[in-house]
Amino acid sequence: MSYIIEGKRSLANKLLKKFLDYTLLIRTHFPEYLHSQSIILCYHCLKKSKESPNVSEYVYQNNCLEADLFESQVMWLTTFCEFVSLDDILRLKKHKKNGWKVAITFDDGYRSVVELGLPIFEKHKIPITWFIATKFVEEPSSLPWWDLIGYILEYYTHKLKVEVFGKTYTFNLMDHAQRFAFQSTFDNLLRNSSLQKREIIQTTLLDAITQKQKIPNNGMVRKDDLKEISKRPLFTFGGHTHSHVTMAKCTEEELESELNKNKQKLKEWTSQEIKYFSYPYGKPKYVGKSGFKAVQKAGYHGAFTTEMGTLDRSSDPFKIPRLPVDPHWALNRFKTRFCNINIIKKID
Repeated sequence: MSYIIEGKRSLANKLLKKFLDYTLLIRTHFPEYLHSQSIILCYHCLKKSKESPNVSEYVYQNNCLEADLFESQVMWLTTFCEFVSLDDILRLKKHKKNGWKVAITFDDGYRSVVELGLPIFEKHKIPITWFIATKFVEEPSSLPWWDLIGYILEYYTHKLKVEVFGKTYTFNLMDHAQRFAFQSTFDNLLRNSSLQKREIIQTTLLDAITQKQKIPNNGMVRKDDLKEISKRPLFTFGGHTHSHVTMAKCTEEELESELNKNKQKLKEWTSQEIKYFSYPYGKPKYVGKSGFKAVQKAGYHGAFTTEMGTLDRSSDPFKIPRLPVDPHWALNRFKTRFCNINIIKKID
């Protein structure tokens, strides 16, 4: 009897979810009749829908949004939203809302933001704030750990044996389940490590594969690119730490070094005032109390999380929510998340 009851509950939950999805989707067809919001979108990198791999530089394409889909999102937003800068959207939060306002941000510093995004930004006159992790800009040979994992998954088809801090991990990367296990295991290890431990893990992974593979450069923007793009009025730049660290795992001295080095280099390369900051990984558990405190101490005017939410008068200027856009969302999924952001936040 309990199996029957559980089966009915499961069916009821599925039907409720379908009904809710359908209801939320309907709302996207009439956004002009919904309560207007101020929303900051968070992206990372872009890609062409069909593109031959760049043998000299590597970006894990699975983490990138197709540029055509990005422009489709933009074109839909233009039907009822006004694109504004971060300065404007933060200033407007203090006043009564007057229509939908959207600000667009990109994190990390991928070159594709310029190569594929710039024509779209200029075509639709969209101000962009670009949060840059400066280490990868000045060290092309340094792959971000998430791209290193992607590279191994994409090009290393051998048995992988890695010993990390006294524990041995073995994966057959020809097997789909073990590929997933490798990705989730090392994503968790690297995301939750101090900078020193992260470097040890990455070196260990590189040592395990470089006998058979030549590692390409990263796909980040370079200093000369930043100097040139900073002359364009649509671009402003923000901090993202020097090494894209897990701030909650850093000492006070490390946090001060990471923040100051990042800010100083961006000022030097762009000749702009660096007013805003985006927390690496975006969630409070990866920032920690010391991280939030250090960003304020570093003299920033505001800082951004990847906690889902809209901007209003009650928003903490150092815990500003954004809508992180998943590169795998279809257009309708994006519309649903955008128009129903506060409903979905409560459900999630």
